[in-house]
Amino acid sequence: MSLVSLLLIVVNIGVSLIGFRNVQFFNRYAFSVDGIIRQRQCDRFITSIFLHVDYVHLFFNMFSFYSFAIYIEKFTGGLFLLLLFFGSALGGDFLALFIHRRHPRYRAAGASGAISGVIFASVLLFPEGRIMVFPVPIGLPTWLFAIIFVLISVYGIGKQAGNIGHEAHLGGALTGILITGLFFPAAVLSNILLTLLLILPVAIFLWIIVKNPGKIHLRYQQKENREEKEGE
Repeated sequence: MSLVSLLLIVVNIGVSLIGFRNVQFFNRYAFSVDGIIRQRQCDRFITSIFLHVDYVHLFFNMFSFYSFAIYIEKFTGGLFLLLLFFGSALGGDFLALFIHRRHPRYRAAGASGAISGVIFASVLLFPEGRIMVFPVPIGLPTWLFAIIFVLISVYGIGKQAGNIGHEAHLGGALTGILITGLFFPAAVLSNILLTLLLILPVAIFLWIIVKNPGKIHLRYQQKENREEKEGE
């Protein structure tokens, strides 16, 4: 029985429901650049994992998590799943903080980073798996889904598209690969080409950010300006 998977889902649902009903609770414990850097509220790194924006966000995150986590827990154990979940979540948060360190108003919530790490670990541990993605009528190989996922996340960060936390997706995915490689090196070595295909676009994008930090800052400022005008 997938006890750890179910426990994480129950905690996510419980904390998210509190956040839905209590705006002050949500604002205090969501991921916030200003809260972490200026107010030193480092607990937000963990608490934000269990908060979600709405019921749709919560449902799809928990459905995606359970779909992959049960197999990881079955074949690797609950302790590895916990390490993977929280390690990937923190990896996603740290990348988001690095990218948006100059944007004090940036806020986010959700277990997306953790779930991305779980998905990518599953791809490396079970490379022959398939996943159904609506509206595609046939199951896609999980490795193809993962590569598309990385490319979309890179594009989303660069364009600051929508309100999706692409940074957490990307950071969580990369951390999931690293944790899997540390504990199950054979899974990485036997799929070295796939691993490189997953890591290469992430590494290139991070290099671009380091070399051109003003580009992301400009995109974010443009997004904030649009949102302010729409709110007038």
